[in-house]
Amino acid sequence: MASSFHAGCVAAVAPVVDEIDARLASVLTAQRTLKDRLDVVSAALEKIKQSSGAAEPLSLDPISQKVLTVRKRVLAVSKKLASVQSRLSVVESGLRKKKESLTPQVANLDNQIQ
Repeated sequence: MASSFHAGCVAAVAPVVDEIDARLASVLTAQRTLKDRLDVVSAALEKIKQSSGAAEPLSLDPISQKVLTVRKRVLAVSKKLASVQSRLSVVESGLRKKKESLTPQVANLDNQIQ
């Protein structure tokens, strides 16, 4: 009885973990794309700042600082998401192992009931 309960729990939770893992992977991809684009914007702002031949240099420092701040936040979120993905992988692996170990027991119980 207990093993069929465990098997049911594993069967119920495993698809949710798989879905979360897939969505997390897409978020990480979006984070990497955002980071790359922020790097491009930051480099472009630096070029504009350096090539400005005006008598009064353009004040891009506030904009550059905002871009750098956003980039730091994106990197921090990416690190946290990677950590969450790692934890989910461990949970998923544990669930699969538990399911594999319970499958023979559930089959035995089914045979005993019949």
